Amino acid sequence: MEQSDSISERMRILENILRDPDEGVRQKAAESLSRIEAMVNFDTYVSMLDSDDRAARIQAIYLLGELATEEAVKLLQSQMGDPYDDVRAAVIQALGDSANSYRVREIREKAVDIVLVGLGDLNLSIRASAADALARFKDPRSAIPLLAIAKDMTDHEGEDAQLMISVILALGEIGDRGAVPDMIEKTRTDNPDIKEAALKALGMMGDPSAEGCLIESLTSDNPRIRMQAAESLGRI
Repeated sequence: MEQSDSISERMRILENILRDPDEGVRQKAAESLSRIEAMVNFDTYVSMLDSDDRAARIQAIYLLGELATEEAVKLLQSQMGDPYDDVRAAVIQALGDSANSYRVREIREKAVDIVLVGLGDLNLSIRASAADALARFKDPRSAIPLLAIAKDMTDHEGEDAQLMISVILALGEIGDRGAVPDMIEKTRTDNPDIKEAALKALGMMGDPSAEGCLIESLTSDNPRIRMQAAESLGRI
């Protein structure tokens, strides 16, 4: 009863803070209020996961992702074996959307482990979404599997191209300089979107060894390539 009263008091205080004159304070209060409400409704979310209604299950996945608790992560992990692509995709998206909420190291690592499972999914869109989520988590452990995909992929069209772009940008966000030679190699592709992503990643990595590649890219016929090369050149 005391815990219930404590939670109610916290919610009351946060509801009052929603009227704070500062927008940033209001935003944080709203996020905290949403998180507390989600914890209070945890049992409801568990029931929703057992529903035959797939839309309800997906809704529960997103709500659980916001909790960033060990119990919620375990439930999300259990959904990665679901035969429906949209359910697995929701798990990856939910984790990526709430990456900044995973502040406890052990729980954050478990969340990343789930996303890494998605990186190996048969569905290319889910794999691209997983790479996007890994970019938000910025876990150094992700660099090796991401780089393996960058090395193995040779088809740079359609969904393959989108996956490659997501992988390249994730490597850039993680900042693993061991990937610099491979990023330089990707700037030589004929696909301008992949080339632009690789140039951006090189800027994120900040390695001076990319200087020659960036200078060379300044002579491209494509203004987007020249623009990105110029920007990245100022970051190494």
